[in-house]
Amino acid sequence: MSPYPTKHAFLPPSPQDCPICKDPLITAAPTTSPHAHPSLKLTTCGHVFGKACLETWLRDHNTCPMCRATLFAFGLGRSCSQIDSQISSQLSSTISDLEAMQETIHALDARLERLDVMLERSIRAGEPLNARLERSLRAGEQLDATLERSNRTSEQ
Repeated sequence: MSPYPTKHAFLPPSPQDCPICKDPLITAAPTTSPHAHPSLKLTTCGHVFGKACLETWLRDHNTCPMCRATLFAFGLGRSCSQIDSQISSQLSSTISDLEAMQETIHALDARLERLDVMLERSIRAGEPLNARLERSLRAGEQLDATLERSNRTSEQ
């Protein structure tokens, strides 16, 4: 090996190699290369890089490593793992909230069932009282009618 870079170090990589580290990229089919890594394609300029290489680059830059096209406003370049962990954290929080709400719903359901039973009992217990009240009202109406008749007969 020569102590100086050869022309191959300056040649553009093949489309199957990462332009940053020159390792082969995994596009679709499994590979046997131990250095191969998954690829990511930039949507703004279309260049393809190894995922790990691109994440490392984007921690400090907001441009494409090849053509320097601006990819996003500076300060927004977070690695996929940071975004994944943030989304995962939010998802865990949402799941916890949903589980707590579900427990509350179950508790309210149980309480509603108990109140339904109590209402049924009250209705059943109130039926005899209701019947007695209706009889009393009818008796009162009959008394009123009788008094009215007796008042009419006494006036004549």
